[in-house]
Amino acid sequence: MSDLFAEYENNFLDNLDEARRHLDEYQSASGNEAKRRALERATEKIEDADQNLQSIKDEASKKPQFREKSRTLTTQYQEIKTDLSRAKAAALNAENRASLLEGGTGAVTEKNVNSLADRDRVVQTIYRLDANAPIIDDMNRILGETEDTADDIMVDLDRQRGVLEGILDRLRDVNGNLAAARRTIRTMSYKMVQQRVLLFGIAGLLIFIIFLVIFIRFFWSSVFGSS
Repeated sequence: MSDLFAEYENNFLDNLDEARRHLDEYQSASGNEAKRRALERATEKIEDADQNLQSIKDEASKKPQFREKSRTLTTQYQEIKTDLSRAKAAALNAENRASLLEGGTGAVTEKNVNSLADRDRVVQTIYRLDANAPIIDDMNRILGETEDTADDIMVDLDRQRGVLEGILDRLRDVNGNLAAARRTIRTMSYKMVQQRVLLFGIAGLLIFIIFLVIFIRFFWSSVFGSS
């Protein structure tokens, strides 16, 4: 494992551990102010972990051997982010219920809710939001998995592009070699034609010399010898 990836991973895991610790503090805190501070600190650590995760994904996109580890860390991040969302929703719902029942100055007050029927409708809305929270969490998880899949596809496409570029380079080299081979063959063919013409010329010259010698020996000698 590269030193850079290991550093990102260690920072990411440290931030997740801190976020979990603050979520545990939220669960054990008794006052609203203590719960709020615990959630704020957990949120800060999860945001830091998100930055670490982006660095991890960038490194994994360059080095495919880290992709499986990146997916595992992304799953851990989605889980703790889901826990934080649930904690925030629970804290908000608790504050709103207390405000409705006590008529205090919370997020929902008697000034905004003027009848018991309106209060009931608001409480029912809060309950429906609680029921939909797992669906939203699942959608966030699916979104994270989709992002990981898209990252994997981009890495594969980048790798395949490199392979195709290498093939194109080799094809260019082959085409260059074929062109050179064609030129060599044409040159050899031209030289073969020249050699054949020269060979035929030499052969014709030899034949001519032979006939000339025969002519001189027999015909020329007989004519001038008899005279």
